[in-house]
Amino acid sequence: MTRMHQANIVVPDGAVLPDEWADHLGIRLPRDFIVSRKRNGDTASTRGDLFWDWSGYDPRGQAVGLSFAFWTARPGKSMLRETPSERQALVDDMQHLMSLIIYRRQGPTLAFKTLHSHLRTFCALAQYCEKQALSLPALLSDEGRFSEYVATLGNGSVLQNLCGLVGFLLTLDPERDIGHPVAGNAVIEELRRRCGDYRAMARQTPPIPTRVYSETISAVATQLKDFAEVSDSFLALTAEVLTNTAARHAAGKHIWTPTLVTKYCLDDYFESKGLAKSAKGTSRGLTEVQLLCKLTIHIFSGMRSEEAESLPFDCIETQQDHGHTLYLLCGQTTKLNHGKIRRTRWVTSRVAYDAVLLAQRIATLIYGAMGCKPEQSDDVLNRYPLFVSTGYLALNGRPPAGVDAFQVQRLSLNRRRRQESFVEDAVRPLIQECDLRELEEIDPHRAWRSEVEFQVGRRWPLGTHQFRRSLAIYAQRSGMVSLPSLRRQLQHITKEMSLYYAKGSAFARNFIEDDPEDYKLHMAKEWREAKPLSEALAYLRDVLLTEDELFGGAGTFEQQKKTV
Repeated sequence: MTRMHQANIVVPDGAVLPDEWADHLGIRLPRDFIVSRKRNGDTASTRGDLFWDWSGYDPRGQAVGLSFAFWTARPGKSMLRETPSERQALVDDMQHLMSLIIYRRQGPTLAFKTLHSHLRTFCALAQYCEKQALSLPALLSDEGRFSEYVATLGNGSVLQNLCGLVGFLLTLDPERDIGHPVAGNAVIEELRRRCGDYRAMARQTPPIPTRVYSETISAVATQLKDFAEVSDSFLALTAEVLTNTAARHAAGKHIWTPTLVTKYCLDDYFESKGLAKSAKGTSRGLTEVQLLCKLTIHIFSGMRSEEAESLPFDCIETQQDHGHTLYLLCGQTTKLNHGKIRRTRWVTSRVAYDAVLLAQRIATLIYGAMGCKPEQSDDVLNRYPLFVSTGYLALNGRPPAGVDAFQVQRLSLNRRRRQESFVEDAVRPLIQECDLRELEEIDPHRAWRSEVEFQVGRRWPLGTHQFRRSLAIYAQRSGMVSLPSLRRQLQHITKEMSLYYAKGSAFARNFIEDDPEDYKLHMAKEWREAKPLSEALAYLRDVLLTEDELFGGAGTFEQQKKTV
């Protein structure tokens, strides 16, 4: 009886699965086997393609894919279609391993990110094999060679993914399923030991020290205010630069961009932000403001980075409750949900609401340049992201290739070209001695001063994930925040979260507690769980570690214990 293996991948509503792998096709899939399809069912990629187009299976309709061009990491590798003959065998071996992962692995369905992490492992294996003049089967089947490769790996994602890959391959029949033996038993213990050591050493995300937190919030607000004051002129400038660029490409009459910058009285703004007075500088200025808007949303909602990036154009709601205006961000999350989208909402503040309005103005300009207008949609697939890529303006290279939705602008604080960003330094205050003392109060068992990134005089290693934990801890009514400026900055979101995320509130009952699965994913869960920690830290700082004398009945009792 012929066995049929179905692709164990996340399939959004309306998507069409690739072909099934029947036993009669052999140990390795033929090169013309369909590994992915478009939303309309047409072939997207076959096994022999250097690039597997996975856009039809992306929940948000973004253009994503798997490139087996292991020899390069440059941008645009997804455009490579020809495999050099001398690398064809390694590419075939990589694709065979990926096919096994997709079709033979049991368990939860695989999201694109999971497949992409496996691809990075395959690329690392192929790069090593090319240097050693080995095939992948020769490496994986030889205990000595495989152990030598493992010894070259540092601690990190490749090591952990390799451990998972070897464990998976050991569940298969080497002759019937893989086509060659795997010397996994000899190295799996070493891999697991090193992975265990890595997890034990992995540091928990630190909350941002209150002084750094307050200065970062102020810096983001100041930078956003600077743009808001010139936003009308900047957007008008961008529109004219677009027209001007089109005229130049058509060999028509045009005006140089520096002249246009002066025309709109933006010389001071461009110079103060380090922006080139060019089409490229104009595009980058918009991208930086999108990043500022996204940071504001992180600060005042606790969203994860992917959740903020995927916000739809129409993502803000207001509700009236006894004369009080509630601001809600409406989006989606894939965290802990096997790559499938769940609709959800976050409580936020007026500050984030204004940031969304500013981001919408930029997005409207970009969509207008594309000849379309954002439409509100209740579909799982939302075609109009709030942070749409400025690449569509084509002021800094070719625009992205469209699929089923517009591409999202990747907005990160950890980009390679930090020197080009006027946001980077502004939102990373220099670490002071008081910040280290505060970190030591929060976690006295961690050797903060021994870690390179937490040295006095260095810039705080800010990441968007830190805002989530910091907000959960500080947006409590526990007395944890003693810094007046930070108390003032967080007072509104503290009130909102206390009203709407606290156990027993109508919002919590209707939205969170009636949907336990959604509750597990939500900022509200982290906010509630942080309350006892926040109270304990406040008690530690204000009672146990304070040098001030304590008064009152309880204060005298604690003072006596400290002086014994």
